Amino acid sequence: MKLTIIQMEVSSPENSPISDAITNLLKVMQHQETTTATNQQQPAPEPTDKEMVVRNSDGETTLSINAITFLEGSGNSVAINHYSKTNAARMLKVVSGKNMKTYEHLTTEAGFIRCHQSFIVNLKHVKLDAAHLCFVIMVNGTRRELPISSRCWKKHKAMLQNLSLAA
Repeated sequence: MKLTIIQMEVSSPENSPISDAITNLLKVMQHQETTTATNQQQPAPEPTDKEMVVRNSDGETTLSINAITFLEGSGNSVAINHYSKTNAARMLKVVSGKNMKTYEHLTTEAGFIRCHQSFIVNLKHVKLDAAHLCFVIMVNGTRRELPISSRCWKKHKAMLQNLSLAA
């Protein structure tokens, strides 16, 4: 929005309420125009690594979203598998009392999909085995297969096939 400022001379005395109101209005309009121009010139902030705080009986654990590999639901709890902050080759597990639906909503924007009733996977950390309709991940040196439900396969088929070609 571009504003054009018009300077006016008021025939009333300098300290009249009308004169003060017009002066204040002109100052506000100048400030808004300057602020708008400044905001348009600033670059967008770079995305940062988001974190998630997981509360459980042991207290609170802060996890980097990018370090989470997959979530596994069991009853009313969810095991969050993630890479260790101190040793990136080591996989750790934190158990939370929240349900899978809660974590599904929290992680969808970060590149996770719910591939099965009991699993949510981070697509950055898994490989697709289309022949066996599962995701494969290495957990502390052991191959772990995470199932893909037929409903998930139908819903995300094109994306998953592209993932298969890229792997």
